[in-house]
Amino acid sequence: MIYLATLHDGAVIRVEEGVQLDSPLELLHVTTRASEGCALRSRHLVILEAGSSASLIERYITLDDSVSCFNNLVCEVSLARGGAAKPSAGAAGGE
Repeated sequence: MIYLATLHDGAVIRVEEGVQLDSPLELLHVTTRASEGCALRSRHLVILEAGSSASLIERYITLDDSVSCFNNLVCEVSLARGGAAKPSAGAAGGE
């Protein structure tokens, strides 16, 4: 797991037992001119406890269209019995 050696960012989200989220969670990844030529290696963990449900949108934007950046993101979802990861409209990106 050599990729873990370069890990530098990420989120841990836990939805407690029985909680049903009505609105999607959104992770917004923003690059700027300072990010030029970088490699982003974020790792996210979403934990849905028993009987909970949520949807997740990951959005990628840049504040400068000339920025070039490699993104190697991993999002792990852990579902307990009865947990549900719901698809979200808009997950394909774009407005």
